[in-house]
Amino acid sequence: MYYTNPSFSSVYDKIMEDIKLQILKDTPATIIGTSADELADYYFEKRHYTPIAIDPERQETIEQKNEVRTVRAEQRDPMYRNEGDLKFEYESIHVTIPIMPHPNLDELLKMRPSTFSLSGSTNKVNWKKNTAEFTIDIKGYGFTHDEKWIVNEVTNLKQYVYNHIHIVKTEIEAENAKLLPKIKAAIEARKAKLTEDKEKYNALFKQIGIPLKKKEDEVVKRIQLDTKPLVQRVKPNPSQPENYVIDRDKVLDVIHILDNSGIQFEKTPATFENSGENDFRNILLVGLNTVFQGKATGETFNAKGKSDIYLNIDKGSILVCECKIWGGQKLYGDTIDQLLGYLTWRQNYGIMITFVKNKSLTNVLTEAEAAIRAHTSYRSNFKKIAATHMISNHVLPSDEFKLVEVHHLFYNI
Repeated sequence: MYYTNPSFSSVYDKIMEDIKLQILKDTPATIIGTSADELADYYFEKRHYTPIAIDPERQETIEQKNEVRTVRAEQRDPMYRNEGDLKFEYESIHVTIPIMPHPNLDELLKMRPSTFSLSGSTNKVNWKKNTAEFTIDIKGYGFTHDEKWIVNEVTNLKQYVYNHIHIVKTEIEAENAKLLPKIKAAIEARKAKLTEDKEKYNALFKQIGIPLKKKEDEVVKRIQLDTKPLVQRVKPNPSQPENYVIDRDKVLDVIHILDNSGIQFEKTPATFENSGENDFRNILLVGLNTVFQGKATGETFNAKGKSDIYLNIDKGSILVCECKIWGGQKLYGDTIDQLLGYLTWRQNYGIMITFVKNKSLTNVLTEAEAAIRAHTSYRSNFKKIAATHMISNHVLPSDEFKLVEVHHLFYNI
């Protein structure tokens, strides 16, 4: 029976319990390092329901149908039952009400709102993927309904559909309005506990005198455990000197390490208010050398020039990064030229790191995209990997058939 179905409030209570469990499973770094509002929005978007709605672009339709049905002997008048089953023509009308497709329609229809009707209308409506439909018999064995009855029946069933959609909408909006604050409160409570625990255990471990083990970044751990060399030697031939290349997965690992440092700049902008390109470059180098120092037979990261970062080995540069403070589209285009000028035919990747001191990072990202697409070396494959990480394919000044993949990283300080 309908009244035994789970209520909207009980379903949302279960959603909240599931989210609380997920918050408990989230890493302390995620909880402490992420805005409570942003994390709450994330969980809310994944789990909340949206209302059922009428499709305004389509019209209701009504059609008349004729169908021959079997009237069982026991359903016939007593004097004719011994004659057996009877084939009889039925006349009916079929009404279709268009609704917007909804991924959770079946779930919503099984939920019990706080106010509902126990009338038979519930079983007369057939809810489909993008319609609500019902059929009314107007003439058949032993009955013929008049126009007044037909109009009244259609009106009642239509009203039931519209009322139920309105009731579901009201219930969902009320539950959604309560869900988001509950999620945020749970995150803030978890954040406060983790912060308190961290301070408590730091003080305890300080008294014990044993250094605290730090949880390693997964990418860093993968790099450290990887037995393959960071760069791969290319087999030489008689006409070419030996060369080394770095594969794309390793490039993405390098970017991950750079990104960790860049995000720290954003979290403490006041610390770097008076810093220049050189300062940012040196801090990035510290993070890179910490991970890659001694990784593969002496290969390491070194500074070369004012604002460039190179992955160097004895035979030459393998990966080149160019660091700049945002200075407009023209300077960004010039920086692309500068980066491409450092690359050779053997190199497939370059990284541009831009520190933005402007108030509107959104405007800067839009201008940067325009500068990339308008650059004479740009050829294809512009993509946004993340909000502040873009890639694009460019040709080298020395060889218009050689494509290199440039990664563009932006940090708002």
